[in-house]
Amino acid sequence: MKQASALAEPRTAAGAPIAPFVVLMFSAMFLDAVNVPGLGVPANSIAMGLVMLFAAFAPYRGPKLALALAPLVVAVPVWLFLTSLLNGDVDMRRILNISLFAAVILAVASGRLNRVAIGRGLAIGLVAGIVWGAITLPQSSYIGRMTGPFGDPNAGGFLIAVCAALAIPALTKNWQRVGLIAVCLGGVYLTESRTTMLAVAIMAVWVVLGRFGSRWLGMATVGLLMWWVSTIPQDSFATGAFADRAGSDALRARIFALEIVDVDRNPLIGNGAGTARINVDGLTFFYHSSYLALRAETGWVGFIIMAALLGIAFLALIRLPRGQRNVWYEAALLGVAVCALNLGEVLLTLPTAIALGLAMQYEAAQKLPPAAPPRRGLRNRGSLAPPSRRKWRIAA
Repeated sequence: MKQASALAEPRTAAGAPIAPFVVLMFSAMFLDAVNVPGLGVPANSIAMGLVMLFAAFAPYRGPKLALALAPLVVAVPVWLFLTSLLNGDVDMRRILNISLFAAVILAVASGRLNRVAIGRGLAIGLVAGIVWGAITLPQSSYIGRMTGPFGDPNAGGFLIAVCAALAIPALTKNWQRVGLIAVCLGGVYLTESRTTMLAVAIMAVWVVLGRFGSRWLGMATVGLLMWWVSTIPQDSFATGAFADRAGSDALRARIFALEIVDVDRNPLIGNGAGTARINVDGLTFFYHSSYLALRAETGWVGFIIMAALLGIAFLALIRLPRGQRNVWYEAALLGVAVCALNLGEVLLTLPTAIALGLAMQYEAAQKLPPAAPPRRGLRNRGSLAPPSRRKWRIAA
């Protein structure tokens, strides 16, 4: 397939050499709800922190990051810190989390981390996490819905859908791809996350249209589907196998109404880090819409920054010639956009950071000039010495 072959071409070299450490760290991405003892920090965040240290000392092997994107990435945590200062309450833990989010984007996009290693690590982690979740399904805190190391079924469904799309291009054999898709579809089904199921369907439509149809037809089709998902009443999904969700959907509707009021308190700059929470009958709930959560924390300013970052990255991918496009990375960004409608914390998470970083690295790599073919007859191609001297060295 064109997408698979593109990863092997010299001019689309996947950054630095494949390092087992990078594979291992990205395989820990599924440990979203497993805290490191004594630190109270999720294991996947610790893994990403360690791989950032690795990237800081890794040689630069990739293309230059698009100048239009790097300032947008940095602007996300910077603006969150500034609006927190303006609101008089700086939640440093939250700001550090978003700083890690930005660091992951830049490190992956820079080419200091091999995207094949990243993808294979994600594939290993997904299989391990889904198997873990399936085995522990009877002990799930959400009756009948898989949580396992993901913590929450909706967060788990989002992570599975997006990371699966990011992992598939790194797998070179068809049986590996088909196997991963089957396992991940089973994982999404076990989470019973309705929004994730819709996201997977939209991602599948995009992959098919991206391979065999026009990009404009794909954008029109997916745009209509996303509009439908964002406007359909929540109680429309509380039927059939989801009939028992009527109570939770009613609560979701109450939370959504309060979210709309909350974001209007300070619409331009937001309310600062860690404020995307709603109190209902004495209980605190996180926002269910990641878009509204972003507006609550950062206002329209932060919302526009993040929307521009996602939009530019996505458009840069789909503008590539058909033979160079990577529909899986494109689908991952679409999965983020769809899941953010109803699944709370999505836009500023590590899976989204990885998706953005891989998209940027891949798109920039397509602009590298083709590698010159090796010259035949030179036994010491790495030397810069004149031919006579190279022969003398070989003879010696």
